[in-house]
Amino acid sequence: MKKIVKFSYIITINLILLVIIFISSEYIIWKKYSQEYTKNSILTDKKNIEFKYSLINPNVSLTKIKNYFTGEGNLYWGRKPDGLEYKDPNPIIVFGCSFAYGQYLNYNQTFSYKLAHILKRTVYNRAMPASGLQHMYLQSTLNSTYKDIPTADLVFYIMIQDHYRRILINSFNIAENYFYLHYSDKKNKLVKDNYNNIFGNFYRSSYIQKYLNHYFSDRFIYNDKNADKLTNLVLSYFLETRKNLEKNWNKKFKFVIIFYKDITYEDLLSKKLKENGFIVIQTKELIKEDLNSSDFKLEDNHPNEKAWNLLVPLIVRELNL
Repeated sequence: MKKIVKFSYIITINLILLVIIFISSEYIIWKKYSQEYTKNSILTDKKNIEFKYSLINPNVSLTKIKNYFTGEGNLYWGRKPDGLEYKDPNPIIVFGCSFAYGQYLNYNQTFSYKLAHILKRTVYNRAMPASGLQHMYLQSTLNSTYKDIPTADLVFYIMIQDHYRRILINSFNIAENYFYLHYSDKKNKLVKDNYNNIFGNFYRSSYIQKYLNHYFSDRFIYNDKNADKLTNLVLSYFLETRKNLEKNWNKKFKFVIIFYKDITYEDLLSKKLKENGFIVIQTKELIKEDLNSSDFKLEDNHPNEKAWNLLVPLIVRELNL
């Protein structure tokens, strides 16, 4: 009996110690990255980085698409269409992140605005700041998307290096207490994470897990052994998105992918995309200028208007539009 009591005592003490270590580690990681996050000048809602777990009905960022595309420059609302005055029966659609969105730019300084007025066609900018390939794919699965935008014959996606990371992580920043949209590739099918599972949400909420998720995602991306697997995953997003758009529009269309600046495994990914009928434009082959130069970017590295003034006419000419 004494042995049982002693054993139970040891187990209890160890469990308590493990809980203390877990909570302490969670708090230390959260504290470190929340301090880094608050240095960001555009942070306006500190509730996003409160130390907490999201177990029931969690906020999954950038998934409330309905009525999102109503603004003209607010970071928290999508852009309105450009060139509506041209009454184009077959408009152009643009997907992507803050680069395609035109973060910190006025509505008349963006890629979509320049494209619309050079071609005199309507352009629907469906890009979202801090988004990725999964947000393009998500839009292709929603009925609201097809109510908001007419059938198109030309679609653009502007890709940057960080889009690799974004399809692997489940929190955009380690300190954030809401989730980042994530799909898993299961037998060549994209399956969205189950955000109704309390245990899964507890796992995703853990700051230790978030740290490890970011750490191993970076290691995965920059390990050349994973080049095929990573580029195949990216390809699957484009294939599935195109399939959904074609099904709903009941027509084929041109799908153009622009690699903005250099991207890891760029040539391999470009080859796979072209083999599957996508049109790829690599800016490194389009211009001699350095897009990393301060002449073509804002202080936080987003493209400025000068970058789009340079690129858009060349893209139009390259595509013979």
